[in-house]
Amino acid sequence: MSSRTRICRLSLAGIFREHRKDWSVRALAEQRVQISVRRYRIADICILRASDPQDPIITVLPLLCIEILSKGDSLSELQDRVDDYQTMGIEHIWEIDPWKRHGYLATTRGFQQPQDGLLTIPNTPIAISLSAVFAELDEA
Repeated sequence: MSSRTRICRLSLAGIFREHRKDWSVRALAEQRVQISVRRYRIADICILRASDPQDPIITVLPLLCIEILSKGDSLSELQDRVDDYQTMGIEHIWEIDPWKRHGYLATTRGFQQPQDGLLTIPNTPIAISLSAVFAELDEA
C-alpha cells in the first residue's frame, strides 16, 4: 500500500471516528464484508451504524463502503468491487483517488464527483470535505 493510500485511509477513518457519536457510526478499516454465501470483499473502510452487531465478518448491510485507489488499481478492478457492493445492496459507496485528489460517489449510473466537494450520505449528518482529506496529504 502506498503512503498516499495509507494517509487517505487514516484521514477518513479518523474523521469518522472523531464524529462517531454525532453520526452514530463505527468506522472499520480493512474489514471483511460478506457479499454472498461464498464471496467476500475487504473494504478499505467500512462504515457501520452504531447499532449494528459487532461481528468479525460484516454480514449486515454497511451504511457505507469506501475504496481508496492504489497506484496500480485498474478501472475494471474498481468496477468489480462496486458491482459486488451494489449486488449486496449497499447504497453508499465512495471511491477516493489520492493521486488525482478526487472523490466519487459510485452509483448505478457510474462514478459522480460531488459538485460542492463534499461527500455526503443523504438524510444523515454525514458530510466530509474532500479538501480536508487531501490536506493531510500536503502535511505528509
